[in-house]
Amino acid sequence: MTQSTSNEPPTGARRAWRAIVPWLWPVVKGVLTVAVIVAVGWEFARVLRQSSLWARPLHLPPANLVAAATLYLTSQGFPALFWYWLLRALGQQPPIGATLRAYYVGQLGRYVPGKVVGLVMRARLLSGPRVRLSVAIMTVVYEVLTTIASGTLLALVTIAPWTSGSPLSGWRVPVLLAILGCVLLPTVFNKLVVWIAHPFRTGDEPPLPRVRVRTLLVGLLITGAGWFLQGGTLWLLVVALVPDAWQSPLHGWSRCTAYVALAYAAGFLVLTAPGGLGVRDLVIQQFLAADLAPSLGDEAAEFAVLAAVLIRLLWVVIDVAAAALCYWLPHAPGKAERRY
Repeated sequence: MTQSTSNEPPTGARRAWRAIVPWLWPVVKGVLTVAVIVAVGWEFARVLRQSSLWARPLHLPPANLVAAATLYLTSQGFPALFWYWLLRALGQQPPIGATLRAYYVGQLGRYVPGKVVGLVMRARLLSGPRVRLSVAIMTVVYEVLTTIASGTLLALVTIAPWTSGSPLSGWRVPVLLAILGCVLLPTVFNKLVVWIAHPFRTGDEPPLPRVRVRTLLVGLLITGAGWFLQGGTLWLLVVALVPDAWQSPLHGWSRCTAYVALAYAAGFLVLTAPGGLGVRDLVIQQFLAADLAPSLGDEAAEFAVLAAVLIRLLWVVIDVAAAALCYWLPHAPGKAERRY
């Protein structure tokens, strides 16, 4: 009897451990988040202090900024469209205005560490008599994973991931796509989503609808178009700073599409980074530095940092502005649309 009790921790130690666990992980996430942001920010600040960057005349035409902002705002509408289509395909009846409101306002949740806040925030904004909360969460998860997968697939069909010196070259991109592909398979996802949505379900709810193969194909096409437009956002900013960055507009646009998609995927995987802050910016900077080296030489890293900072600022401003505008869209069930 003495031997069996000696292997167990004392009651006081057990209670202390149970008290520590609830706040330990948030502290670890906070430390990791600060470490990533500080490390990338320190490096970017060091590069931006180089005098050679500011010795050149920098010209950023307002037309490029307006066009880039328009492309980014439009690009975000494609995942929102797929989410709306997915909800309808699974038997829900969301008003289009309420869907757009939930999507664009919910985008602000990405800037909270952990990624979960944004997903739940968007689902709760849309749930109601016409959209079950558990189905809303299910479709948000599937839309996000499909969007990341389509971007990674687009990157694979361009030459960007195989560029010499690329931070995500070689086996990393195919492995990422394989993991996402396995999760998105209807057989796997339907089982996974039951576990994810379980805390949000009530005892009398009917079973969750099942995702089919056609859903994945439609999602890849719709969200892939959104990535192509978002790539144009980065391309417009880079060519404004370095007009001869690429051989042709199509060449540059396709590379920028791949860079943005892979940067988003990397930022999404690092759960502690709010909005992929630091991670996404570093990936874009590394890719652009390799592309700009032939025309700028040693100054390529500096201009790549400047482009990464500018695109980040543009994304944040548009996200906030779009959320503020869409917040006032009709969203009460039954008022936004009359027929469903």
